[in-house]
Amino acid sequence: MRLRRAAAVLAALWMQAAVAQTDLAALNQGALDRFVAGDTAGAAEIAEQALAAARARPDADPNARATAFNNLAFLLSTALDSPGRAEELWRESLLYMGKTGHTAHPANLTTMVQLGEHLARRGQADQARTLLERAMRLARETDLQGAVAAALTRFYLDTGAYPQAVVALTEVTLTQPELIEGVYGDLYTRLSQLIETAEGDGRWQDVVPLIEGKLLVLRRYYPLDNRDQAMRNLMFNRYFALVQIGDYDRARSQILVWKATGTLSQDEQDFVRNMRDIALPLAEGANINTLERLETVRMAALFALAVDDTADPRLALALRTIATAEGYFGQHDRVEDTLRQGIALLERSEQGRRHLHLLYDDLAWAAYLRGDPDRAETLFARSDAAQQAAQALGPDPEAPLDLA
Repeated sequence: MRLRRAAAVLAALWMQAAVAQTDLAALNQGALDRFVAGDTAGAAEIAEQALAAARARPDADPNARATAFNNLAFLLSTALDSPGRAEELWRESLLYMGKTGHTAHPANLTTMVQLGEHLARRGQADQARTLLERAMRLARETDLQGAVAAALTRFYLDTGAYPQAVVALTEVTLTQPELIEGVYGDLYTRLSQLIETAEGDGRWQDVVPLIEGKLLVLRRYYPLDNRDQAMRNLMFNRYFALVQIGDYDRARSQILVWKATGTLSQDEQDFVRNMRDIALPLAEGANINTLERLETVRMAALFALAVDDTADPRLALALRTIATAEGYFGQHDRVEDTLRQGIALLERSEQGRRHLHLLYDDLAWAAYLRGDPDRAETLFARSDAAQQAAQALGPDPEAPLDLA
């Protein structure tokens, strides 16, 4: 008899809890329905009822309980101009969910994202970043991975952390690409606007990842008939930005991909010829007397070097002229890289090897001027050996002018 009574009591308690949880879920849904319908005041009224119910029932379903806090806090933050109380509610919910072992619960991840975005709007970017990045770590391998990554993408774009934004955007496209499907046009436009601003400010280090973000959106979402040429244009723009920040290895790799992804249009062929026409006369020496001129000829030479398949030694000798100007303008960290690119090109042909000693000689002097006499001595020895090898090839009918 006692067992039957106990069972009846337990059954009654379970039924009451189930009804309570159902009521709380219904209140949450009612608040959402009113909000979607544009009735903010009605949504807030029901959300207040849901909050009271959640606090009165600590055994309520964690998802329903946290959702009640989230709904009202979101309304207070975004529509009712009560940010202080909103933050208090979110933090109360986080504390409860943490104490009860529900930190990685989907509703708690939602709380973390909403509070993070709230803090960002309030100018507390450091706190927001910490919270959003923690949510991202917890969300991986869950159904909310893409949604949290999308929130993190927005935050990074808003705060100028563009490389991180591209990483987060990549995570969205790999896990829940449908989250971007309906807004990819707006995202693409925003990236374009950020690029335009960064270019105008000369922030080329920001332009590079922003272009990578546009390429990601193009590859995943744009229709095929509009995509390929747009991607080629972006690849070229990325090459240009990489040149501006002095990342010549990546710039060369990018322009090689650009060249390989399609047949050059007439305009592109004309551009290639123009770059060669700028670069090749430098083989005979030139007076590069302004930094603007140096940037122009350097980009032209590197472009011609990337797209030229003939191992024309004149391009290497043009790089030698550029290296001389780099030293003149105090860009000593670039001199060696430029000369070594020229040396690598000269090594590819017999005609090129006739001139190796000139670039090794310049490289040796650069080492000496940097205070490295031992390395300079080694390079002078290489220059002498290269000159002897060149003499063994016989006379060069078109020997270049030695400006050393």
